[in-house]
Amino acid sequence: MAIVTLDTNLLNDSSGQMDVSTDTIISIYIVHETGSHHNHRVALDVSPDGGTTWITEASVLGVGCKTFTVAASSVRVKTVEVEGSASEVKVHMLAR
Repeated sequence: MAIVTLDTNLLNDSSGQMDVSTDTIISIYIVHETGSHHNHRVALDVSPDGGTTWITEASVLGVGCKTFTVAASSVRVKTVEVEGSASEVKVHMLAR
């Protein structure tokens, strides 16, 4: 499990990568920290090659959670659409 804070008013703000080479199910939970949470999107990035290549999976609008089934060596989360005003979230990434 990893917990990171993202600036959801900064495009492409991302977490460090998390090794998931032995996991296939990844859940992300986006939790309100500061500011507004109506417009931003946080997405899961997956990497088949340890972080050299990143492919963006589906995203979550505002706060909420989503579970993915992936075959990857690493994952990370990033802001793919900004809020438009000051906004931060905590993202919990769970792999199993």
